[in-house]
Amino acid sequence: LFRSKRPSEGAGPGYGIGEQQGRRPTMEDAETAIPDLSVEFGDYCATPSAFYGVYDGHGGQRAAEFVKNTLHHKIIATDKFKNDDIEGAIKDGYLNTDNELLKMCDAEDWTDGCTAVVGLIHKGKLWTSCVGDSELVVSVDGVAQCRSFKHKPTDPGERARIQEIGRARVGKECRS
Repeated sequence: LFRSKRPSEGAGPGYGIGEQQGRRPTMEDAETAIPDLSVEFGDYCATPSAFYGVYDGHGGQRAAEFVKNTLHHKIIATDKFKNDDIEGAIKDGYLNTDNELLKMCDAEDWTDGCTAVVGLIHKGKLWTSCVGDSELVVSVDGVAQCRSFKHKPTDPGERARIQEIGRARVGKECRS
């Protein structure tokens, strides 16, 4: 189901958002599309930049909504981003969002989670990041190109990475 298409605005290219609920009783996914970050984050991002994120909810929508409303703030509104350490800002943003989400899950007894895939355009460069099995695909000269790696716990390397950092897969989610 293709929900909407928006024309190019600000720094970002035109984009579309497609959603498919499948057999679940409710839609568990969320997305963020900010074609010009300088409007909302002018103190940290004077240069027109863009942020696009898709959050695939697992076991409910609360985690996906939390990440939708939090992750871009944790990446953009930082000194690292302001000082052009984009990779550091992205890493810290994901870790800080994850830590806050885990606290929220513990406090509210949530069992849902989500994947995250982000495309960030800054100073003419595309930065991509992904946690989970979502994919980021861009069109380059009319050809679709995947710009992310699926992190699947069924992959032996990913399973070893999860175990090495002290996480355990519980049902479909990973917990400390």
